[in-house]
Amino acid sequence: MPGEGTLTALGRREFDLPLGPRRDSRVAPADCEMLLRDLNALQTTLLEERDRAKRLERVLIYVQGALARSRAELAATRNGARRARHLALHDSLTGLPNRRCFGERLDRAVAQVRHASHGLAVFYVDLDGLKAINDRHGHNTGDALLKIVASRLRAALRAHDVVSRLGGDEFACLLTGLLNRGQLAHLACKLFDTVSAPVQIGDRGLVVRASIGIVTCPADGNTEAALLNHADTAMYCAKREQTGYAFFSEPPEGQIVGLAGKTMVARTPAPTNSRASAIAQHLCLVRSDLR
Repeated sequence: MPGEGTLTALGRREFDLPLGPRRDSRVAPADCEMLLRDLNALQTTLLEERDRAKRLERVLIYVQGALARSRAELAATRNGARRARHLALHDSLTGLPNRRCFGERLDRAVAQVRHASHGLAVFYVDLDGLKAINDRHGHNTGDALLKIVASRLRAALRAHDVVSRLGGDEFACLLTGLLNRGQLAHLACKLFDTVSAPVQIGDRGLVVRASIGIVTCPADGNTEAALLNHADTAMYCAKREQTGYAFFSEPPEGQIVGLAGKTMVARTPAPTNSRASAIAQHLCLVRSDLR
């Protein structure tokens, strides 16, 4: 009948069937108080964790900043150390290695020669006429001229060769490899022409002349001091005789010569428009007056 529940197989209506045990929705006061205590404790814990997370975030930000500053300071220190070493080993005017740096590189090259089959050569280059230019046109002009000469020397040599400004108007070149005497003479002519070419500074046309002393290792010495000393001696021979360049050579056995037992061999570059000029004249200069 309408309004009545559907009859089951047992003849009962749906709404007459038991739906399970009934539960009382009321909570005991003791359970409520315990629940409130638990919720308050949970809230307190969450607030403490939130504050702790904020403190950790602030600490993290501080540590990240301190780390960034430390890295920057370390990089600056390293850059400063590299710059200080560069300044200590390079000429401030031309940027070339200075005498100290050249000596260190020459020492290393000499040590390699002792354990290898190849030799090395040192060119000692002096600029004749620079003092007169400084006196007449001022040191700014002289400094500009030195920079140009330094650039020319670098361009005239191979990439792995070393060009150094020893000080004042003196330069040195370190050459490694199998260089025979003919190759060295050819290169000396090239450097002579390169350095002695006219220089235009402002409205002034200037010319300096090179005097070059040449030594080889191990023939003319096997230490940095001996090689530079002998190259300097050969350079003064070239300067005195106006020959452009001069070799420093051991005399033949039994030969009695001057200059502390050394023979100076000087050669004059032939006047030419080419840097790779041929050798026109050979002069053997023995200083017997120093005996």
